[in-house]
Amino acid sequence: MDYSMDNIHRAIDNLYYEHILNLLEEEKNEILEEILRNILKIILCDVETTVRRSAQKVLQNAEGDTNLMLKRAKGLQSLGKMILQKVN
Repeated sequence: MDYSMDNIHRAIDNLYYEHILNLLEEEKNEILEEILRNILKIILCDVETTVRRSAQKVLQNAEGDTNLMLKRAKGLQSLGKMILQKVN
């Protein structure tokens, strides 16, 4: 038997795929749902971080104009509501 790293990796891959193939359809669906939930969490975290940074820049750059800052804040509030509607 050849114990090269290539053969070891191939054997591990075969065991992994064999395990996946032996899972019940319900187990596969549960795993897929968990993966998708985690991907969604990552995406939502990225969106939240981007919006938060953008909001800070937009609200800090109003140059003392109260009306402009108020309009920007209302726009950000509307954007937040739209995002929350899409998420829920």
